[in-house]
Amino acid sequence: MKTTHVLFGAALSLAVGCGSGEFVAQESDLAGFAGWPKVTGPISGVGPNASAIGPAHDSGDATISRTIYINNNASRGADGQFPVGTILVKGHTKAGAMIGGTAMAKRGGSFNPSAKGWEWFILTASGSVMTRGGAEVMDGACNGCHNAAASKDLVFTR
Repeated sequence: MKTTHVLFGAALSLAVGCGSGEFVAQESDLAGFAGWPKVTGPISGVGPNASAIGPAHDSGDATISRTIYINNNASRGADGQFPVGTILVKGHTKAGAMIGGTAMAKRGGSFNPSAKGWEWFILTASGSVMTRGGAEVMDGACNGCHNAAASKDLVFTR
């Protein structure tokens, strides 16, 4: 199936506040993700963990394909952690059109310490940020689920 994404033009900008080494992703940092290196995908159908993650990532809908992209082809460091500024986007497509997505950005600093500094995003079909934040996103479901991959810096793939 051909996947079409409606986001174009990427620019990576680091917003460093007061020397904290914190990355605050902007919508423009997520734009153009379909041109980033693919981590996986497209994966179609209901995943093996669909019942565990409920509605997250549209996992229960067999007609939706999900492809994961990573900015700058980032890799874990010697300590197993991704560098601050790493962004992973999971684009959700149906019948070749983007219907939404999710993303995670390694914000670092003192942000979301219970999830190693990751910020969570829910994206609209146009790629705009609908929701973003830390432990409060999806009533803690992002932190809770991704903490199952704590030994992999909360990233299940890559």
